[in-house]
Parts: sequence; C-alpha cells; structure tokens
Amino acid sequence: MKKNIKDYLHLYFGCDIFIPAKAEGEKDSIMFLNWKKFEYDLSDVKLLLRPLSDMTEEVMKELWHLIFKRQFIGNNIRFIKERTHYTEPRWVLSSGVERLGIELNGNVWADSDLHHYKFNPNEVTKFLLSKGFDLFNLIPEGLALDKTKIESYNKFKDRLDSEAWQHADNDT
Repeated sequence: MKKNIKDYLHLYFGCDIFIPAKAEGEKDSIMFLNWKKFEYDLSDVKLLLRPLSDMTEEVMKELWHLIFKRQFIGNNIRFIKERTHYTEPRWVLSSGVERLGIELNGNVWADSDLHHYKFNPNEVTKFLLSKGFDLFNLIPEGLALDKTKIESYNKFKDRLDSEAWQHADNDT
C-alpha cells in the first residue's frame, strides 16, 4: 500500500517541514509544523527528518535514561554494521551487564546478562518522534527529506528555532 504524508504529519508536530514553491519565482520554504500550519493543504509538504543512523551520543544517552531510569555510565558505545538473521545494523550502548540496542529499522531493545529488560515502547516511540527521527521509512519513500543532507538546512536552523518559540508564544 502506498504511503500518504497526511497519515504521518500529526506524529511529527514540532518538527520542521519543507514546502515547495507553488509558482515560478517563489522560493521554497522551511517551517515549524504546528496546528495552524496543519490546517492548510499540506499534500505537497515533506517532513525534514533524520535517519536513525544520525543519532548522536547525547540522544542515545537520553534514551538510556528513559529506559533504565538512570544515567548512562561509561563510554562503551559502538556501531555494529552487520546484519544477522535477528538484528539489523545497530548502535549498542553497554554499561556493566546492561545493554541498549537501537537498530536502524526502528527496533529498540534492552537487556542485561541475566534477562531482557521491560520498558514502555510507546515512550520510546514518542521520544524518537520528538527528536525528528524517521521511524516509518518516509525518507526512502520520498515523503520526507533527510535533513542531514540538505546543505541549506543548517543556515535556516537557528532562525527556525527562534521562530518556533515566537510561533509557540503567539499560538497560545
């Protein structure tokens, strides 16, 4: 079944969107997605998302804290490229006997040498969405742009961050 951007936009409120120019001579624009912008026709927009492979050490440590309810101690963070019959390429954080795996397909797992660790997958999904990660393969499907590959995005980032706060203040 073909994916439609309208089925995913509501999950990414607070993220940036790319809106192509509608007429010749107009410029493309990048905006902060909020409720007011969602009221307009957004069928041509593309979300600006990050692939999970772009996850920073800081974000990984935040995810560790969310799952294990304590800070990550140590520096054993590595990327494992090979695929196996049960795992995809993944980031692995290890601290003592505990491990956190973040697979590039969106699966997240946590365990220790003794047992699998139970956590709320809904909280993990909410966290990763709030960080603007592509959890639904929207980039390869052409419904989102990889913001790590958009050269001009970094130029707009600081302006977008300040405008987002202005919009949030004006929307309340």
